[in-house]
Amino acid sequence: MQEEFPFYRRKTRERMARIIDIFSHNPKATYNTLAYSIKCSRKTVERDILALKKNGIIIKDGKTRSTSWSINGAKARECGLEYKSFT
Repeated sequence: MQEEFPFYRRKTRERMARIIDIFSHNPKATYNTLAYSIKCSRKTVERDILALKKNGIIIKDGKTRSTSWSINGAKARECGLEYKSFT
């Protein structure tokens, strides 16, 4: 799994780390909230979350409006995605 993330650009990895950081403080954050906080498009957030889910770094709990996200911290560290809550 670790080999996949270095192929992402630095900017993409930083954005993914910010998404993880936001989810660590607000597990019920919406795509629109993330896009506004990170200053990127909703589509970009969707693409990054899809990659994070595919690699098992974040896990979706619930459906639709009751959705919350949990973070697999060990997997995030393994992929080199450091975020503030690790320190």
